[in-house]
Amino acid sequence: MIDDRLDVYQESYSDLPIAVSHFPVRTLFQEAVHLIEPQADAKGVTVRLDVCPEHIMMIGDRRRLQRVGFNLLQNALQYSPRSGTITVSIKAGLEGAMPAGLGHMGDEVLLMRVEDEGPGIDEDDFSSLFDMFFMKEDGPCLRVGRGLGLHFCRLVIEAHHGRIWAANRSSGGAQFSIAVPLAAQGSI
Repeated sequence: MIDDRLDVYQESYSDLPIAVSHFPVRTLFQEAVHLIEPQADAKGVTVRLDVCPEHIMMIGDRRRLQRVGFNLLQNALQYSPRSGTITVSIKAGLEGAMPAGLGHMGDEVLLMRVEDEGPGIDEDDFSSLFDMFFMKEDGPCLRVGRGLGLHFCRLVIEAHHGRIWAANRSSGGAQFSIAVPLAAQGSI
């Protein structure tokens, strides 16, 4: 959380600095899943990771992208019911597989989706979901989170010339999706 705060603070004064390396996507997200597993096990939640093809390579800031994965998993776990399932699906695809209106990113992108079986996202919250300090009201006065996690995710994904968005699953629960170019572009 301290790293998230520092990155958010730093971004408010200049572009978020990106440390570029070449790495396997599967390993990156296996590590994020491994970090969340003790909390998931304590709640009885299963975390499934599906990467296709198995050997997707990417150029980007490995540490920050891992934190994005962890933040999204942590949010999914927070809203998952006991004995629920969180599904992380990752694939390499063409930009045409993204929803319309997200802009042009190049030909090949990494598409990642984190889905939970929780209550989903209130329609009123979609416009503010990725804003700094936005916190979900849960009950009359109880606030959930600190309002930096999803904002940090947006900063990192945009620094990688990608897009992040949220939706509700038709079968219930929330779905957070990311599309990031697999190869470095511009200022990365």
